[in-house]
Amino acid sequence: MVKNVLLGFAGIILFLYGMTSLSLIMQRLFTVRIRDYIRLMVRDRLTGFLTGIVTTILFQSSSATTVLIVGLVSAGLVNFYSSLAVILGADIGTTITVQLIAWRIGDISPLFLIVGGIGWFLGEGKKKRASGAVFAFGLMFFGLYVVSLAAQPLKTDPHIMELFRSPVSPLFAFLFGVLFTALVQASAIPIGMLVLLSNDGLVSLHQALPIVIGANVGTATTAIIAAFVSTPPGRRTAAAHFFFKLMGAVVMLPMASYLAAFLDGLSTNPGQKVVLAHLFFNLAIALGFIFITSPVACMWEKLLPGKERFMPLWPEHITHGALKNPEEALEAARKEIVRQGEIAQRMFELAAKSTVTFFPSYMKDIQYLELAQNNLREEIVSYLRLASAQELSSTLAQRIFSYTATSDDIERMCNHMVSLVVLSQEKASRHIAFTSYAMAELEGLKGYVATNLSESITLIRGTGEREKLVKAISFREERIDLMVKEARNNHLVRFHKRLCQPEAGPIFLEMLIHFERISDHCQNIADYWGEFTA
Repeated sequence: MVKNVLLGFAGIILFLYGMTSLSLIMQRLFTVRIRDYIRLMVRDRLTGFLTGIVTTILFQSSSATTVLIVGLVSAGLVNFYSSLAVILGADIGTTITVQLIAWRIGDISPLFLIVGGIGWFLGEGKKKRASGAVFAFGLMFFGLYVVSLAAQPLKTDPHIMELFRSPVSPLFAFLFGVLFTALVQASAIPIGMLVLLSNDGLVSLHQALPIVIGANVGTATTAIIAAFVSTPPGRRTAAAHFFFKLMGAVVMLPMASYLAAFLDGLSTNPGQKVVLAHLFFNLAIALGFIFITSPVACMWEKLLPGKERFMPLWPEHITHGALKNPEEALEAARKEIVRQGEIAQRMFELAAKSTVTFFPSYMKDIQYLELAQNNLREEIVSYLRLASAQELSSTLAQRIFSYTATSDDIERMCNHMVSLVVLSQEKASRHIAFTSYAMAELEGLKGYVATNLSESITLIRGTGEREKLVKAISFREERIDLMVKEARNNHLVRFHKRLCQPEAGPIFLEMLIHFERISDHCQNIADYWGEFTA
């Protein structure tokens, strides 16, 4: 018995490891094409719904899809309303994994392991990554195959059989499904095990249904955990996901016996009935909410108030039609550069917060924002290149140069912000603490840099006194250079007096350099825009 229990737990671990590995591989591949993914997501409800289904099939995890959506909403690249259709689609996509279990794909899982393993050892680049995905896919189902082997002796043990046949409260079974799924962070584990146990005659459909419903509610906990350190829109997305699942459970749990009777007429295979129950539950939720996502979004915006800072990934002002008029074209480009600057300000806020207390969500958010930043810069520079082909006066030509250089400086300062978050992550992972003196020096420096960044964006907007802003930025830039020099010297004194951790020094000094470089780029922008009236 002990051997079989250990074997069963080993199978669960293999499944979870395979699923996590496959999800990570697919997410790395996904980030390359994430712009097209977001475009599909926000187009309309149907496209977003289908995108959620396909994404979850690729990730083999609705939790991974939902966490990704929460991150994108938190970063402001996807609005809250658009996210609802995607998470409804993700719930449908997760049923595919369970269907594969019912089709006994675990019986041929060693073939996936062999093919993927050989390809991984012999391949390079894309072939190696693809082989790794095949291996992880095979490992998932091999893990469940191991679980099924561990469960085989249970059929011949009269005590175990009596235990399975004992009546269990549906509410208890529901709560078990919620808690177990919340623990393993994957609804496919409990539902897949129910498929296997049903096929072996150990669990009836009536016993399985409350657990299936509970597992679907439990899978929403992953997004809720991710939302704790998210923005208000991200928390709304996670809360809406839990709301969808909970409302489905409230409606379906009292009707479990009727649903079981209905499913008995659809299939004679016990495991397939469990799969159909899982599909029917999620399909009912999707059909019940897909057409009322707007009022649901309004409800959660009132329940969880907070400003949504939605930053579309694509330009909002530049058009090819405006290229016929160079003045109009450059004005449109200026407005897009302002948007680029606003993204930089949000990235700076994240970078500044991360140096105090680091949360993993900061890394995801700043990576998503950097994606928007790079995409916008690419669009702006391409547009300015087209505008430069027109007949231009010397003044307009100078503006094109300044706009191109400004867009480039904003992009470069954002690279420093990403580096700051990376350093903060390293500091947190290695449990490195800065002294109170170092933290005070960083806080003072951040305040000056944040003001320079804000006023350089004001210059681009053209809403302030240009000459006054340029002088103020230059004054603070000189002050920042002195502050960095003083902080570096002060750190050397603290280091020799052994007042700080030795490991803290390189990270602290690098942070100083990155803040200084951000201000340098602000000074560059002030120089460009001080030469002419925007």
